[in-house]
Amino acid sequence: MSRTLRFNVVLWRSSPQGGWAGRLLDDMASYGSASGATPTAVLRELKDYLQCVDGSGDLWMVAPDFQDPEMRVVKVQAVPEYAVKVKDGHNRTRSVPCAEAVTLKLPCVVGKRESGLVCAMLPTLNVEFELSGQDKVEEMALHYARQELKGLTPASLMRLLSPVEWKLDAISFTPRRQKEKEDDFKLEVLPKVAEHAGSPALRKTSRTWERDAEVTDLENRLRQSRGSVLLVGESGCGKSAVLIEAARRVEKLSGESGRKAQRFWITSGSRLIAGMRWLGEWQERLEEVIAEARNAEAILGIESLQELLRLGGSNPESSLAAFLIPYLQSGELRLVVEATPAEVDACERSLPGFLDAFSIQRMHPLAPAQEDRVLNLAAQSLNGSGAMDFSMEAAREAGRLCKRFQPYAGFPGTPLGLMNEAAARAREAGGRQVALADLRRLFAEGTGLPDQLMDETAVLDPEALRSWFSERLIAQPQAVDAVCRTLLKFKAGLNDPRRPLAVLLFTGPTGTGKTQLAKFLGDYLFPNRQPNDRLVRLDMSEYAGHDAARRLLGDAFGEPSDLVKRLRQNPFTVLLLDEVEKAAPEVFDTLMNVFDEGRLTDALGRTTWFRSTVIIMTSNLGARKGSALGFGPASATEAARSDTSAITQFFRPEFFNRLDQVVTFEPLGRSAVESIAQREIAALIQREGLAQRGLRLEISDALLQTVCERGFDPVYGARPLQRRIEELIVMPLARWIVTHPASKDLLLRVTWDANRATTEITPP
Repeated sequence: MSRTLRFNVVLWRSSPQGGWAGRLLDDMASYGSASGATPTAVLRELKDYLQCVDGSGDLWMVAPDFQDPEMRVVKVQAVPEYAVKVKDGHNRTRSVPCAEAVTLKLPCVVGKRESGLVCAMLPTLNVEFELSGQDKVEEMALHYARQELKGLTPASLMRLLSPVEWKLDAISFTPRRQKEKEDDFKLEVLPKVAEHAGSPALRKTSRTWERDAEVTDLENRLRQSRGSVLLVGESGCGKSAVLIEAARRVEKLSGESGRKAQRFWITSGSRLIAGMRWLGEWQERLEEVIAEARNAEAILGIESLQELLRLGGSNPESSLAAFLIPYLQSGELRLVVEATPAEVDACERSLPGFLDAFSIQRMHPLAPAQEDRVLNLAAQSLNGSGAMDFSMEAAREAGRLCKRFQPYAGFPGTPLGLMNEAAARAREAGGRQVALADLRRLFAEGTGLPDQLMDETAVLDPEALRSWFSERLIAQPQAVDAVCRTLLKFKAGLNDPRRPLAVLLFTGPTGTGKTQLAKFLGDYLFPNRQPNDRLVRLDMSEYAGHDAARRLLGDAFGEPSDLVKRLRQNPFTVLLLDEVEKAAPEVFDTLMNVFDEGRLTDALGRTTWFRSTVIIMTSNLGARKGSALGFGPASATEAARSDTSAITQFFRPEFFNRLDQVVTFEPLGRSAVESIAQREIAALIQREGLAQRGLRLEISDALLQTVCERGFDPVYGARPLQRRIEELIVMPLARWIVTHPASKDLLLRVTWDANRATTEITPP
């Protein structure tokens, strides 16, 4: 396998009689520049520079990542400016622009990265930038050029006059250290299942702000011992960045000392066995990987401990981790494995022999002052990457939003990911600024939260909040108050961060709005989500069997359940456990831990967070049966009330004490049923068949009264009401419309004929 590297070069000269200049087209371009009398002399100087870098080890020699370059020309106008001193005694200066602009023709080299991004360089201005596509290269190049040329004096612009000639060339170079290693061994399997720590795909992820001590500690462990290391820290705390930076340092020092340089490769359990289908196939591949790593004195970095425990077999005893134990104990293989504290605890329970082969290095959370510095450095880095104005206010807001509304997410991984996505969105839109509003808008898209809950300065009027729910939920003031209290406490940031946002039990007769209120809460909290994503609903009667807890959570050593997948994907949600009393007793044991600590951890240490979740359970416990139909005397409604003592008798005290509130829904009275009927009829008018034809309805009081009397029962609530509306209004309308297909833009009077007991429809 050839290890010769091909570095693309751009060459130019500013005048017909002048000499040539040249730059390397890659990450080393800011250093790799030269000049000479001829293009050949410039290429020779650049090759001498590469040899110097290879011999000294001051820069890491990596494969160039500026592929398929092509030349373009950017025309830009610049207005020279003079700096004139102001005679005011303060020694100040002001800029005075010249009368005429200067037009420059600047060379622009466009290529592509291995990652698929488009890269471009303005070599005479020392500007390099990246885009997701080719369509805006000229526009962005013009933007960056204007920014660099702004405020330059005529003398400075003279040095940037349009080159009279430019061209592309290349240098072939084989690093001496690579050539030495190539003579010793050839890697065939390892590059297929792992990525070298110095590869272009990984080298840009090494942001170890405020983690210098951890990097140095890991570097010393890897250089001074022959064992393996377990890097332990919460998800998103920067373990991967620390590992990659420590690996680079160790490789650099190994090369400078004249010894065979250690080679660090980053992989995962799933990648190690990808494509392996037959019995014993993945074991053979791992043996080949271990053999190559031993010959190359390579160290493997594994991204997840739980994958090693989960993959390969049906349990940890037959997993990848179990297979690797003898190789780790004998020293044939060295690993650096990333793990969370929960994963370490799970491994200690299920496969303690694997942990015995590692020394443990822990990464503790950053202090608040360190977190602020990381966010500021990230914003400065984005601003320095080319024509980006990422405000410090937006950077601080990224940290606040993630900590406030995503307490399950790690720092700095989650806020930095949000900042990078905001910057990428701005570039794709052709902009250069990320302000506070832009960041909040992006966060709202991801979480579905409304602005009035995210913005600390936004006012949330308690009365307006109560009115919003009262307009939608009829005659249940106690339930509305319970939901409003939850939202107000959350808005004020006074909810317990170690528990779910709320754990509520809705009880009462069927058809009184328990499930509907949970839906309304999802609509209020997540207006920016699709309707189907605003609520996670489980029918607990489906979790009544002997394996109910397993189906609720998923296999201990296998795939998680749909509930767990949805909660891990978006922990900020409303979870509705419908008819919870029908679940198996073991389900209640599982839920007690969720209510108390706001999390679920399986046998492999995979944690599902419920601390950003509103949990609502519904139950018909204590609802009496057997009431007479219709609007009878007050005793009928009273008989439909729930017996609250049945709730305390059913649930164990330790379960009941973990509830924030038990909300009792009252049976609906006559006025409530009429209000619900009017709302349902108003929704009927919006149906497609009426709206498209321009048909309007006028419902008589007699018909409304008949619908209410036939459609409501104190025991069964308002659910039969919809069926009666369909029977007494929708079906007669349907028959009339199909027999009068040409009718449009009419007001239809819908009345009740008591003598014939039928609905009458009469046009004007």
